[in-house]
Amino acid sequence: YLKSIYFMKIMMERKNILIDIDGTVSEDIPNEESNRFGSAYVLENAVQSVNKLFERGHSITFFTARQENYREVTLKWLTDHGFKFHIDRWVRAEGLNVIRRNAKRSISSVKVLSR
Repeated sequence: YLKSIYFMKIMMERKNILIDIDGTVSEDIPNEESNRFGSAYVLENAVQSVNKLFERGHSITFFTARQENYREVTLKWLTDHGFKFHIDRWVRAEGLNVIRRNAKRSISSVKVLSR
């Protein structure tokens, strides 16, 4: 019984965290300069902050509006820099608006983590 209560508490505390890439964990690179994606610098404390959330059991999802043909270079960049995550998502600009609209209805609290 105590184990099930503990498990339920952990599951209730687990959060699904969505993290944009450009300007949040890497320098902000516009799509017009996509040749720079592979050499972008990591923002200060980004890896440590993301990995701390991952290690606490939260579900980490990176999302980006980068073009699909840059998926592999972006995933390589994330893994080469040591980011721990569960899922990556590519969304078009209009997809971000859908996320924002749905977030207003379904998310009880949103915290913006900035540098």
